[in-house]
Order: sequence, then C-alpha cells, then structure tokens
Amino acid sequence: MAKNIVREIRKASRRKFSAEEKIRIVLEGLRGEIGKMSPDEAARAFFDACGKEDWKEVGKFLPFSPHPRVYLAVLEVISIGTPFQSGPFPEHWFVPYEIKLKSGRIKKHNLALKKDKVAKRFIVDGGY
Repeated sequence: MAKNIVREIRKASRRKFSAEEKIRIVLEGLRGEIGKMSPDEAARAFFDACGKEDWKEVGKFLPFSPHPRVYLAVLEVISIGTPFQSGPFPEHWFVPYEIKLKSGRIKKHNLALKKDKVAKRFIVDGGY
C-alpha cells in the first residue's frame, strides 16, 4: 500500500519538458563539455575540424574571424605540444603545434587561445 502511494506521488511530481526545454538542456550540456576542454584539447579539436573541413565546428573556435577554409583545409596534425602561458598575456594560452598543409608544407607555430567569458570555452585568438 505505501509503495503504491509513493509511486503515485513520484509519478505525479515528475517533471515534463517541452521540446524547446530538452534542446536547451542538451545544448547546455554540450557547452559544458566543450568548456571543460584543456587548451591542448581545444587546439586538437580546432585542427581536426579544419582537417575534416567541418566549417561549422571551426566556427565555434573562430566566432569573430573569417574561416581559413582554403589555407587550413585538409591538413594533418603532426603534433600538439604542451600549452603554456606568457607573462604579458595572462588570459591567453599558447599551444605549440606542427601541421602538414594540403600543399605538403609543414608549419610549426603556437596557436593562441583565450577563454571566452560569454561562451565559457576556448576560442582561437591567433597563430593559425
């Protein structure tokens, strides 16, 4: 008898979500996962998206810049180094990388990332 009462109370108090609320919950979860990326994971995700020509994903890392479609299309990541911070830029992380471009040219440089306060995740701020 008590089990039935508890079951009825739980059933009546279950939250019901609209389609819009479900989408919002999923998107917030995704933002949380992306926001928890380390600088080297963000750099790898950025270059992987470029290599796959997934420009929608690339746009998440370059929200205010034109996409480097021709330049970074079909690249291959050779290595991603250990991220570091530099004194004059405390809000930036620099991630050493080595990539092979479509032309076959090897490029070594530091990808500049900074944590976007609104999006709460890393965005590319230069060095590509």
